[in-house]
Amino acid sequence: MGEIRFVGDPHLGHRLVADLRGFASVDAHDHHILSAMAAVATPETIWWHTGDEAFDGWQGRITAFSAIPGTHHLVLGNHDRAFPANSNAHLQLAGYQEVFASVQLAARISYAGIKVLISHFPYDGDTEGREEERFEQWRLRDLGRTLIHGHTHSSQRISHSSRGTLQIHAGLDAWNLKPPTIHDLLSEAGLL
Repeated sequence: MGEIRFVGDPHLGHRLVADLRGFASVDAHDHHILSAMAAVATPETIWWHTGDEAFDGWQGRITAFSAIPGTHHLVLGNHDRAFPANSNAHLQLAGYQEVFASVQLAARISYAGIKVLISHFPYDGDTEGREEERFEQWRLRDLGRTLIHGHTHSSQRISHSSRGTLQIHAGLDAWNLKPPTIHDLLSEAGLL
């Protein structure tokens, strides 16, 4: 079995995110993200993308992931065109299935005997000054299982839900724009 790596919130083609991450252009941003992935990829790498893959020209941009060795799985984020909250999302699904081995709203995996869930969204805790959580209908129900997520764009790697459940942020913003391994994530959380 290959090494498991995560890519959260790459936001290819997204001018605002490229600016916030300090890049002079969208192309420089995208090149950096894809180069960081390619530098650690092998044909055996199992990639879990935690959503928000690409914006302007999304179909052309996500095909860049096909050039990165390994098997790519996508857990949809709110900015992905196939995310079910978006109008006619079902019509966009085929474009993602051309690139990703699987496309889903959530997943469950095991590593070193530790079972974790994967979702774009944390259970809670990303209100960013708002009174209520967004996308509540698309979040997993917090039943106490450790959750690996993206979405927040925070540098904070570890948090706990309002119920005290461990949440591990796999977003690139928390990992210096480099894709962490599952070992990195679980070690950071003190589980390994």
